[in-house]
Amino acid sequence: MILAAGKGTRVQPITHVIPKPMIPILQKPVMEFLLELLREHNFKEIMVNVSHLAEEIENYFRDGQRFGVEIAYSFEGRIEDGELIGDALGSAGGLKKIQDFQSFFDETFVVLCGDALVDLDLTQAVKKNISRKELLPA
Repeated sequence: MILAAGKGTRVQPITHVIPKPMIPILQKPVMEFLLELLREHNFKEIMVNVSHLAEEIENYFRDGQRFGVEIAYSFEGRIEDGELIGDALGSAGGLKKIQDFQSFFDETFVVLCGDALVDLDLTQAVKKNISRKELLPA
């Protein structure tokens, strides 16, 4: 899951018009680097929670096909008079909202902040997490 619902208040005024995960670094949105990392480590199914300026993220990444992944979106907010009103649930709230998307999640999944550049061996991190889990008492 990529957390991408926040308003980005610490980097305003740019986030009045661009959601933080869409801020460009080397001519592409920071979130695109995360998709590349996930794909490199064979994560193909990605859930993105969106709220503030959700349409900017969804219009750019769409279903993820051009990035070699499958993307689904979880909108956090409401509709008033036909207009989407963002109302982010926070990191834990976003995860709680999507916990029933069983086609996307099993016992092991990765959560990344949509506005962070990450250089992590996700394959190794997941393997280490699973091996630790197997050591826990039943």
